[in-house]
Amino acid sequence: MTETAVGSGALDIGNLGVFEAYLRSISDQRWYVAAIRMALAGLVVAVINIVLPG
Repeated sequence: MTETAVGSGALDIGNLGVFEAYLRSISDQRWYVAAIRMALAGLVVAVINIVLPG
């Protein structure tokens, strides 16, 4: 069960990174900076969901 949750989280964070790299064409940022920022945002949200009760 834990392996599935970790794998799913990793895929979700990867997808966020890829999506942000695609969206960087709208802004004037380097693609890897935008991808890392979005992936970190996804990681922060995942940690908050684990820490908060409910």
